[in-house]
Amino acid sequence: MTEKSPLLPPAISSSHDSPKTINYLAYGSNLTSRTLTGSRHIHPLEVTPVRVPSLTLTFTLAGLPYLEPCFANVRPRFPPPPPPAEQDKELVGVVYKLREEDYSRLFASEGAGTGYQEFTVTCYPLTPVTTDTTTTTTDSNEIIATTLLCQEDAGAGTSNLTRPGCQPSHRYLQLLREGARERSLPTSYVRYLDGLRGYKVTSRRQFVGGLVIMVVWGPALFLMLLFNRAFAQDDGRAPGWALVFARGIMRTVWGCYDRVLVKVFGDGECTEGEEPNWVTGRGEWMIKQQLLDD
Repeated sequence: MTEKSPLLPPAISSSHDSPKTINYLAYGSNLTSRTLTGSRHIHPLEVTPVRVPSLTLTFTLAGLPYLEPCFANVRPRFPPPPPPAEQDKELVGVVYKLREEDYSRLFASEGAGTGYQEFTVTCYPLTPVTTDTTTTTTDSNEIIATTLLCQEDAGAGTSNLTRPGCQPSHRYLQLLREGARERSLPTSYVRYLDGLRGYKVTSRRQFVGGLVIMVVWGPALFLMLLFNRAFAQDDGRAPGWALVFARGIMRTVWGCYDRVLVKVFGDGECTEGEEPNWVTGRGEWMIKQQLLDD
């Protein structure tokens, strides 16, 4: 029997507190005010740390090989496993109450619909803690919020914009860790983020690979970002032709990487000698054991 998805398409009746505010669930770089306010100039009306049992954190949204291999994403849990569920940790994040115009600008800055799509999800407020014990409110205080995710299933139109098994960059991970501490998320979740290891360039070949990406694809990527923002509609979404262009660019970049660049310049997704271990879900990374002939 097919499990019912914990995600629903966004609806004004469930995700809006009023016609002019939206509850937005952040779990990636928007956790920190350095990104949300400093870079995107968005000032939330309210900030509420939450747990989301129906989702778990992944790093599967495709970025750029050698530079920013991937970004934060989430996937549903069917059904949410009982505690302690260490094999598949529940998502912890922050719900921001945003003005409608601020949310539209945020959505435009997150690709305007290229990869991330909108869904509504049930969140449960957390009492800020400094120990491993998290105190949650009752279900009557649940928050219905809009979040952004890029679906990984084969039937989704954005499925080939995800890259399972990538390592996020150290720079990107630091934003999540900074935001988790700034928003007083549970210590256990902060330790989980601290345990993640970012992608590192370990050879000159990989460094050159990053330069090739910037030189060859930089102009097209700049146009992609420019089109998405310049032609974004009032709700932050880019027009259909701009989305086709942007998705085509990303698929071409990764297609070129898979067919040519990885063979010439080495691994641009995972630090060479390491591979992600998402079986435990604790952000640990397994070091490949190199078998040497005596």
